[in-house]
Order: sequence, then C-alpha cells, then structure tokens
Amino acid sequence: MATRNLVLTDHAATLVEQGESGDADRLAVLRKAAQEGIADIDAGRFKTFESRQGLRDHLQGMAAKVRTVK
Repeated sequence: MATRNLVLTDHAATLVEQGESGDADRLAVLRKAAQEGIADIDAGRFKTFESRQGLRDHLQGMAAKVRTVK
C-alpha cells in the first residue's frame, strides 16, 4: 500500500484529534461497562427471563422508574 502525506489546516487537524480523542473516550467507557457487567455476573447480580415479553416488561418498568425520578 502506498504511503500518502497530506497537510491539514490547524482547524482540520484539531477536528481529527478531537475525533481520535472521542473514540478513545468511548472505548474506555465501553471497557469499563464490560468490566462492571462481568463483575456483576460473577457476583450473581443478574436476572433471567422466561420470555421476550418478560424482558420487555422489566425494561419498561425500569424506564418508568427513571422517568419518575427526574
């Protein structure tokens, strides 16, 4: 693959750097969430559902609680 060089304006370089920084931040958040989820499963903090409807009802109940807290 050929190597190509290009010159970015300061503004464009800033946008590229912000995008890369944002990607790194999002990846860090996802890694932390995965670690917390794995820890919860290992500790037995999870719930199983017999049906899709059971899961749907549970999620709707959680959403309703969040709405009343705000």
